[in-house]
Amino acid sequence: MRQNFRVWTFLIILSATMLILGQIIGGRQGLLVGFIFALSLNFYLFFAGDRRVLKFFKAEELKGQDPWGIQNLTSQIVGRLRIHAPQIYLIPHATPTAFSIGRTWGGSKIVVSQGLLDKFNLDEIQSILTLQLIHIQNIHSLTSGIGGQFAELLILGAQALDSVVGLFKTGNAFFQNLIFPVCALLMRLDVNPRSYLDTDQSAARMIGDKDRIAEVLWKLSSYATTMPIQAPPGSAPFFVVNPLTHKGLSRYFLSHPPIEKRIRNLIGNYPL
Repeated sequence: MRQNFRVWTFLIILSATMLILGQIIGGRQGLLVGFIFALSLNFYLFFAGDRRVLKFFKAEELKGQDPWGIQNLTSQIVGRLRIHAPQIYLIPHATPTAFSIGRTWGGSKIVVSQGLLDKFNLDEIQSILTLQLIHIQNIHSLTSGIGGQFAELLILGAQALDSVVGLFKTGNAFFQNLIFPVCALLMRLDVNPRSYLDTDQSAARMIGDKDRIAEVLWKLSSYATTMPIQAPPGSAPFFVVNPLTHKGLSRYFLSHPPIEKRIRNLIGNYPL
């Protein structure tokens, strides 16, 4: 609840800032423009941002035949958690990975990769679905999504400025280098690393096996390191484990606790 309060406070302050700037710059007309900008931004953060992430990963909703039994597993878990069943999407990536998006229980989505279905067994997939559904139950995708999507907008703006001044074409990224630390700060304010540790513990209690959750996290992290998936930096908090590398500007968006800490939090030691 405290984390959700921070998100709503952030949105209120952001919208108020646009209104005030509009009033200062353009008077009554500027106030109207600021209101339109604030309304458009909030609409994007709550509705359009998720669709952009799904489009980026070429995600397709799982309908009809389900040879992996994902929908059946999901129905069993949501029955215990007493939440709405999310839509399930597949992405055509060989790297085993999964993430969840959505601002409400009723509009949430779980996305899994083809690599996850090919390389993980049914028990491991159940563990991953449990982790994601607990994130949805606690509406973590709201808190992480708002900061991440706003950061993405700032990055797009910086890229546009770099392109306009010609720096982007020459390999320099002055405005991007300037804005990335700011985006990282926004995400750190919105994303609480403790939420991942609490979710790991809740999932372990739910399935009754801490070792299995620890092993799943270790395997996902290993694949993320050896077979990194290209992901928008702002979408990183949605994933079970961090999909970004520790190199370049991506290092500013490392919102997850280190995998060593998550495993020690579960079983008391690392490595497995």
